[in-house]
Amino acid sequence: MFGRNSTINLGPETDGEIIAKVLKAIKSVGGVKVEERSCQVGGQDISRTEFRIEKSIVILEIETYEGVTIRGSKSVINKVMDRFKSSDK
Repeated sequence: MFGRNSTINLGPETDGEIIAKVLKAIKSVGGVKVEERSCQVGGQDISRTEFRIEKSIVILEIETYEGVTIRGSKSVINKVMDRFKSSDK
């Protein structure tokens, strides 16, 4: 399985525009939310949402000091990122 997954940090957790864009990109490739969790550990807020896309699970994490991260199958992440980037045009 090595090399088949991808993790991308999209930017700071305080950037609402990035969060909105990545959620729109996930939905545009057929992402369906399957689980959502959030917690606070000390001064750190963590939000984790799992989406099902093409039989794969994609994880979106928004974490204090770590930023906005998307993780999953490389091929699916590439599709999400293509949509994410095209929303700039």
